[in-house]
Amino acid sequence: MGFGLLFLGYFFCFLPQMNPYAYGWAILPFGCLLIVKALLLLKEYFVDVKYLFAPIMTLFGLSLYRMADGICELLGHNVLFINDTVLHWTAFAERICVLVFHIFLSRLIYRIATELDLQKIRVASVRNLIFVGIYFIFYAVAELPFKIAALMSVIGAIFQVIWIFLYLIMIYSCYSHICPSGSEEQDVAGQRRRSRFEFVNNIRDRFNEKEERAINESIRYNEERRRKRMDKLQARKNKRNNGKN
Repeated sequence: MGFGLLFLGYFFCFLPQMNPYAYGWAILPFGCLLIVKALLLLKEYFVDVKYLFAPIMTLFGLSLYRMADGICELLGHNVLFINDTVLHWTAFAERICVLVFHIFLSRLIYRIATELDLQKIRVASVRNLIFVGIYFIFYAVAELPFKIAALMSVIGAIFQVIWIFLYLIMIYSCYSHICPSGSEEQDVAGQRRRSRFEFVNNIRDRFNEKEERAINESIRYNEERRRKRMDKLQARKNKRNNGKN
């Protein structure tokens, strides 16, 4: 459906940013492309996905510049169009893209969870966005010439770690609990071609097992909701008939 791919893309896109000394610039473009692929899959089911393309594609473009800077630094070369001023504004633009992306991501998941009556995921979408907002407040204060700027930067980094993991958990919850209509009757495992590489097959098998469990839970959930609706309709019908008598 797309949530599994979105989880992997989010993992590669945002998790390496927690460590400034990691080669996150080499992984970020790959994560962005995975997210774009996931959004293309989700677009078939949810119209609001279209709002996520602009920030993630802009972030992808900025990540290519970051990659060029990282490669030049690694090779010890200086390039004319890469300097501290441009890098500073690139980092600022990246954070704006990250903020806009998470606003629309939380909005999308909130609407999906509301429609499917998934209370925990709906609450998580609001809570996680609040943590993102707190992080950006500390980030903005850290950029100002205050004595407490360094402390604000540290606190902001802590909140960054928190919201990244919270979003990963929320996206995984979507992957576990949300499946397309009619997929309950499909044999997911049998529709994927086996790879020549055994480790790829093992990864796919684990994902298939989780997806099958999610489908079974969806079947039970839908049957329970259908039964409750029928009970309400029957009770309303009985009440109306008793009133006539």
